[in-house]
Amino acid sequence: MGREAAGASLVVAARQDGIKPKRAALAVTAAVESYATRMGRYAETPELDIWYDGMHVDKLIDYFEPADQGRVSVYIERRRSAGPAATPSRSSRPWPTEGRASPRTPRSA
Repeated sequence: MGREAAGASLVVAARQDGIKPKRAALAVTAAVESYATRMGRYAETPELDIWYDGMHVDKLIDYFEPADQGRVSVYIERRRSAGPAATPSRSSRPWPTEGRASPRTPRSA
């Protein structure tokens, strides 16, 4: 998925979830900038290093507003303890809809 497709997907998701346009635009900008930075870094990275690079679900917590991080952590732990059989399909909604993703860069990035 390229930058344009990822950005469009975020816009559609934000509209569906009732996110205000300005906040959605900030999230799209942050995502596209992050994607471009990562792809730029990958351009000079050996293939095996790219293969082992990944985003672990625990790092996603930093993308949420501080007020929501505890609730998201609990949600992740519940899903983790339920095991792989409880993992939702891609079409289902895996996150609490009340969580507010932050347009800022996460602390760990």
